[in-house]
Amino acid sequence: MGLRDIVIASLSRDPDSMNFPRKTVEYLHSVYKISIPEVEKSIYPGKFSGGEFNPEVFTDLTGKNVYLFGVPTDPANILHSVSPGEMKSRAEFSAYTAWEHGAKHITFVAPDLYFSRADKGPSDMPESSPEEKRRLFKGKGNLAKAQANAFKANHIDRVITMHLHSPWVAKSYQDVYGRDDALITMNPLPLIIHYFQHFSLIDYSDQGRNVVLVSPDKGAEPFARDLYSLMHDVGLVNVSLLMFDKLRLKPNDPNMLELSNPRATDNYQGLAGKIAITLDDMDDTVGTRERLHKTLKVDGVVIEGKSPQNPDAVVSYATHAVHAGLAYEDAQQRMAAAFPLEVLYMNTHPSIEKNMIYELRKVTSVIRTARYFGEVIRAIEEGIPLTEIYCTDGVYDPQKVAKFAEPPKRRTEHPRYTA
Repeated sequence: MGLRDIVIASLSRDPDSMNFPRKTVEYLHSVYKISIPEVEKSIYPGKFSGGEFNPEVFTDLTGKNVYLFGVPTDPANILHSVSPGEMKSRAEFSAYTAWEHGAKHITFVAPDLYFSRADKGPSDMPESSPEEKRRLFKGKGNLAKAQANAFKANHIDRVITMHLHSPWVAKSYQDVYGRDDALITMNPLPLIIHYFQHFSLIDYSDQGRNVVLVSPDKGAEPFARDLYSLMHDVGLVNVSLLMFDKLRLKPNDPNMLELSNPRATDNYQGLAGKIAITLDDMDDTVGTRERLHKTLKVDGVVIEGKSPQNPDAVVSYATHAVHAGLAYEDAQQRMAAAFPLEVLYMNTHPSIEKNMIYELRKVTSVIRTARYFGEVIRAIEEGIPLTEIYCTDGVYDPQKVAKFAEPPKRRTEHPRYTA
């Protein structure tokens, strides 16, 4: 098997979502000179007149490895919007159809894997968990594991996603599939570092002393620590890291959460005169981000009895711009009201490139990822460890990343717009 034996298809006709795998195909064709059927001419996401999903195979799948792209759709596009539940169903029906037509291996590609937040059921919460934490999952189910079971039953051999919400989800897939490679999580850090090296406000002359990375909770802390380590590896050894604990007093209520217990790495020298870069896997209601920005810019941060300190500016990063679905304008108003110096998103929800209120558009950069997904597919097909996509001998290699990294999407209103 190899790159010439793959088929890439879209599970949606939403223009932005279908354009994502198109760009993946274009990248593989232009860089690796292989011929792959056009996305629309592989497995078409059709419907019956009554609305039922009806995928139709237009190419020979015998012995092929099929990649089904379930890219989040534009919630404002009434004709082509696909709900998370519908996307799950489409993945299962399309995979089963591909299997019936002779596909060898079937992979579901989900830039943002839906149902990852429903990652624990009653049996998953340790008895040692605090009561307030256990209360949040009362009456809930482990939908991530339920989805894994459904995928396996319908011949989905593997799932690829970007920046998984929780390690509990990976455990669910390991339990269901009985192996460690059923769920592949792409690391967004190579693209983030590439962005910082080419477009950021980091002071390289002082090895990043003007930057403090900020994690809002324990869930985001491993990601923040990984970015902190990678920045040190590329010479930004004066970048420091500040971390908080978060407590949700009520599920899904952005006004009912608290940040506490600030702590920092040994090289932390306070926030005064610094740029704070806040980090998380997603922005949904933006309640956590709003609370974090208020803590940094208004309340100030007190560590070891020192007087409260505030940064000069705040930059906000999240991989997934969920933005509460159809309520995206409300979520974006919350973000804009926090007055960030810059907002940085990946385009795992492609509609973020056009569905932005003016106040947010002025300061937002969007990192495009379709080429990166193409590079991951190449690595899988050729049996290459994923880290070799962006590392040489275990060290971050900017030349490798430059091959699949694209310039960020910025509107002309952005102060650092480049045509």
